Amino acid sequence: MHFANEYDVDNFVRRFVDPNRNIQDQRQPNLARAAINLARLMHWTNSVSDGWAYWSKPVRSADKLITLLEDADREYRRGASVADVSTAELRKALTPVKAMLTRVRKGGVDTTFDGYHTPLVDA
Repeated sequence: MHFANEYDVDNFVRRFVDPNRNIQDQRQPNLARAAINLARLMHWTNSVSDGWAYWSKPVRSADKLITLLEDADREYRRGASVADVSTAELRKALTPVKAMLTRVRKGGVDTTFDGYHTPLVDA
């Protein structure tokens, strides 16, 4: 299982999301979506539990998402050109997150953060 601490998640957002561009205008829009989704999931987890580092369900569900971002981040740090992931890869990585949120919601936990349902899936 992969784990990204809060610093890692914030670093993914800084690396792949340009705050001056719309999501569709990002250099790697699907990696930007992945980073935003992971950050939202982390913030939501912190708001409804002891925190991202202590509740393993959200972290386990985000394993594929973290892997996508770690692989791209590794290429970036090597100085290589970073290709965007496909929409199908992003959807596949988000499927366990959506399933976990559905199960948690049925258990009575609020799955909104700042008025948005987590995750932001427009891929």
